Amino acid sequence: MKSKGLNLGVIGAGYAAEHLHWPAFRRLPNVRVRLVHDADSARAARLAAQLPGAAPSDSPHRLIADPSLDAVAILTPPDSHAGLLLAALDAGKHVFVEKPLTSLPEQIPVLLARAQSSGRVVAAGHNLRCHRLVRKAKAILQSGALGQLFALRGVWISPTRPRAPWNHAPGIAGSVLMDIGVHHIDLFAYLAGSPIQTAHASLLGPNRDSESAAISGSLQNGTLFTTVMARQGPYEHSLHIAGSRAAIEFSCQRANAFRLVEPHHLGLHAQLAEITQYLSQLPALLSSLRTGGDWLDSYFTQWSEFVAAIHTGSPVPCTIREAAAAVEVCAPLASLHTGAAK
Repeated sequence: MKSKGLNLGVIGAGYAAEHLHWPAFRRLPNVRVRLVHDADSARAARLAAQLPGAAPSDSPHRLIADPSLDAVAILTPPDSHAGLLLAALDAGKHVFVEKPLTSLPEQIPVLLARAQSSGRVVAAGHNLRCHRLVRKAKAILQSGALGQLFALRGVWISPTRPRAPWNHAPGIAGSVLMDIGVHHIDLFAYLAGSPIQTAHASLLGPNRDSESAAISGSLQNGTLFTTVMARQGPYEHSLHIAGSRAAIEFSCQRANAFRLVEPHHLGLHAQLAEITQYLSQLPALLSSLRTGGDWLDSYFTQWSEFVAAIHTGSPVPCTIREAAAAVEVCAPLASLHTGAAK
């Protein structure tokens, strides 16, 4: 490292950069965004102006080659990830790349081999691994309090999710399976500590803005999973984790939604347990409000841990090998349905 902090170049200045990553950069004094590039030069200039010391760059390749940068963030459409990732590694940079790792699975072997041989830290942007309630659930799972894990269920309905131009590109890049599905596929493997073994999907919708899909299957450890995702309807992002002795339910968008459900939680006991747990989480809710909520906090956490990995060698929240596994599950499913929703 050239200094105690991290000098960062950002490629991509769209919605995710502005509304999810930029708030994290403002809270991290050891991350200094130096250069910002986007195909829309005005957008890059506008974002650069929001951080002290940042400047727009007219070329992603000149940004990557800049010797003052320690790391590059790739926040562009997925079809561009592979080329930019390889170029950044060739330039000796550490790399953070948003999910999905790529929409072209044939690129995965080259990306993994190059990342492994580079000696650089490479992380993928599966922020759900850094969500406070997800990590709380993971800790309970690891404690054995749920007993034997046998089922994972998710629902993610996102009618207000921004539609970038690449969402409407031909092929699988903009599919709801590649946009949202990869998140839950990675999350289930993370929570269960086991890779996906089988997966099947159904997808409906006359166009990309109204797609809905369901994925179900099993993990190598025998756990069953199912998840439903949609781009229309009331917003919801909930998870249910079922074990032989207890279960967990929570919403990724409500800081006090976490519930541990035990066998005696029936009828009135269930209502009392829910009220008690709801009230006990009010301090966490107030703390979350001060920082913009658990969703924004998950981006702050993943950037904090990416920087720590560069400085100390600690693990990144999600490796590109783990991100690749989610693509390898979802890409074939999306390819089967590209004729059903264009």
